[in-house]
Formats: sequence, structure tokens, C-alpha cells
Amino acid sequence: PSLVEAQFEETGVWCLSRGTEQGVEAEKAILFEKYAEAIQQDPPGCLATLRRLLQAGPVTSVYSGGGNGNYVASHEGFALRMPPAEVPDWQMTNDKGELVDIPRPALNLRVWSPEDGAYNTIDPVLTGAPRTIEEAEAWFVSVVRKLKGSNYIGAEILDRLACSERTVSTEPEFETAGGFSNKWTDLVVATSL
Repeated sequence: PSLVEAQFEETGVWCLSRGTEQGVEAEKAILFEKYAEAIQQDPPGCLATLRRLLQAGPVTSVYSGGGNGNYVASHEGFALRMPPAEVPDWQMTNDKGELVDIPRPALNLRVWSPEDGAYNTIDPVLTGAPRTIEEAEAWFVSVVRKLKGSNYIGAEILDRLACSERTVSTEPEFETAGGFSNKWTDLVVATSL
């Protein structure tokens, strides 16, 4: 079996993965569910991770990630690989001081077919994930409403978290620093219960 290649930007390089088409399909079957569990965790396991997930918007395509820096290199825990020079742009340090991979969705996937003498494309959309931008926005709004309704997070903290660069303190009051804004954070702030 041939290994899948992934492209993360429209004119970006194609990166050879370590997974076959069957392996990538197996990941596609579970990754959206894992992502949905992470962003909807109440209370969140890590506020810095929740902030990055909110700021990045829904991950609907198969992605690189899964490394933990100890036993598995960063962005080498799943089948897809990205250009090594770009890995630092897709990492963060969480509130516990641990290096965490930020999921990087693939834009295009392909696999070489020796029988056809050509590449065959593979649909990168994760099983159960929204397929259109409108569906992704609607799914994201439902997640934001759930988090704003949480007794732990609530609307004010979620808005401040999404639009910040870091958490300064959670005790005695929740305090953030820095400003961040994009389409997804604007949607967080605009969403009401």
C-alpha cells in the first residue's frame, strides 16, 4: 500500500505521511469525536488549550498533531506530517508548562496509485464533522452556547478567554492579558445563550 501525502496550504509542499489510506481513514473515523470532546470539556482540562481551540475554530479535516514531546515527537502522533520548519507555529505551552500540539488541518490529501500511474485524491473531511462553512459555524455556535451555559466557565469568562493571549490568574478572580480577534472569537462574543 502507498503512503498518503498531505498539503496544508493551497500552494504548499506535499508532505509524505506515515499512514496508508486505510490508516488515514481510521483516524478520520475518530478524530472529530476526540476534538469535539476536547473543546466541549466542562470543566476544561486546560484554559490555554480551550483558548487556542476557540481561536482556531472548528477542526473539520484530518490533521497533524498528537505528539507529547516526551515519547512522541511533536506533530508525529498521528499519520500526517507537516514540514518540520512549520511545527513550532503549531505548538503552544499550556497553563501547566507542557508543550501541546495545535491541530493543523490538512487542506488536501492524495495517494499514488501504481495501477493508474497517477495520484488519487482523498476526502480530508473527518467523519461526523461539518462539511460546509455554514455547518461549521452552526456547530461552533452550539458549542459556544454550551460553554457559556456552564456553571464553571460561563459567558463572561468564555468571551474574555477567547479574546485574550494568555491567562494571568484564575484566583481570586479570572484575569487575562493581551488582545486577540478573528472570525471565530467574534462569533464567540456575538453568541448569546
